[in-house]
Amino acid sequence: MALSYENVQKALYLKEQAVKKQEYIYEKALEQAKCDNPRISEIDRLLAQIGTSLLGYAMSGNSEALNNCQKESEALSKEKEELLKAAGVTEKTVFCKVCGDTGYVSGRLCECVKVVARELALKELSDSMPIDNVGFDSFSLHYYPDDVQPKMERILNFCKDYAKNFSKGSQNLLFMGKCGLGKTHLSLSIVKELTKKSVNVVYGPAQTLFAAAEKEHFSYSGDNEKTAEILDAELLVIDDLGTEFMTNYVQSLFYDIVNSRLLRGLPTIINTNLSFEELEARYTPRITSRLIGEYNVKSFAGSDIRILKKIEQK
Repeated sequence: MALSYENVQKALYLKEQAVKKQEYIYEKALEQAKCDNPRISEIDRLLAQIGTSLLGYAMSGNSEALNNCQKESEALSKEKEELLKAAGVTEKTVFCKVCGDTGYVSGRLCECVKVVARELALKELSDSMPIDNVGFDSFSLHYYPDDVQPKMERILNFCKDYAKNFSKGSQNLLFMGKCGLGKTHLSLSIVKELTKKSVNVVYGPAQTLFAAAEKEHFSYSGDNEKTAEILDAELLVIDDLGTEFMTNYVQSLFYDIVNSRLLRGLPTIINTNLSFEELEARYTPRITSRLIGEYNVKSFAGSDIRILKKIEQK
């Protein structure tokens, strides 16, 4: 699964900065050691001279002189190493021995970069939503009435399997039900798990996503970065569908998102408090027919959990 280009570039930049910082620390320590002990600089000059001699002896075929030079070079290198060690100068730290801190292995991103990119993606989610407090483990069934618990347990297990086995061919999901029944919690739990797997997820309330795309569309910049991000995400999660300010452009945009992603086989999860009747009244028939016909509908039931939690805390 792909990580976002932006987070990969940030991860590579952070690695580059860490390496540069390490090199700076090493060079400053080396400079101080040479200042305190001139012998280190003298050894460097001798090693440079020997290097020139080694090349000459190798080209002339003088094996005896070549061997003597090599031994002298090894002895000087060992002396320098001991002097630096005594001065507290250690070798530059290599953060990743797999890629040697280049960020790539055989032309592919190293896992060390992917780890940082995933952490950046999770931080982005944490900054924009309360993702730290959600997860499948924190989804409690005891807030649901006894007759509803079996149904909600099936939905919970379905969502766990969805996150575990996610692929480009995964189903589109339509989470329906009143406020506070766990739609956002479970969709965010899916997002959290998939982000750990480097899946490129775009999540946001309908109002936020649509408003950003609309603003971009009517700006003079000519950019369509936000719209492309929504259309191209490996998983798109639209929360609170029905709360957005409706305009002709938003109506058209929503259809394009649904239709385009269906045609390309890109999964989408939509959460809404609206009933089927309310969806049909708010959106065009061609939109609602696709939602009802192409999405796996999960109907949430019970009482508003947020209210129940507040009552518990009193």
